[in-house]
Amino acid sequence: SQRVALQLRNATQNTESFFGSDVKVAFQLLAQLLKHESNQEGFGLAATQDVHFTENLLKVGSALLDNSKKHHWELIQQTEGGTAQVLRHFEDYASTLAQNMRKTYLNPFTIITPNIVISVVRLEKMNFAGAKLPHYETLRGEKPADIETTVILPESIFKAPEGKQSSVASAK
Repeated sequence: SQRVALQLRNATQNTESFFGSDVKVAFQLLAQLLKHESNQEGFGLAATQDVHFTENLLKVGSALLDNSKKHHWELIQQTEGGTAQVLRHFEDYASTLAQNMRKTYLNPFTIITPNIVISVVRLEKMNFAGAKLPHYETLRGEKPADIETTVILPESIFKAPEGKQSSVASAK
């Protein structure tokens, strides 16, 4: 996984113009890497063996999601999940990293690329309402011009819908 992620990053960062098949093949490789890593756990995660692994994946994703490749994505999305699928794979991967932070000693991090921002942090069950993300103090990668923009997690998103018991609520 680590070698493929690095090679894919080099290919997407050092290629001036892409053809539709270039974007499609890179998208499929990225999707497979993300799916594979999302099914790993503990020290089997490539991120525990290579500090740059997650950053490499994000740089690939950002390069592929660049607006200059919009036309290629329009064609890809006629037959495959496309951009939404890539973002879903990143969500699943980030969730896997978050679930494995304690047992692997992964540090919280924020990685910012031109087209993707990811922040994986530990939040305590009792005080995560009102948390601000991303945590710019754990930033890896390019420093954005705007470090004021944040998402504040309202308490309401941690409550179960009426009549349903949530796993968060039952964990208290």
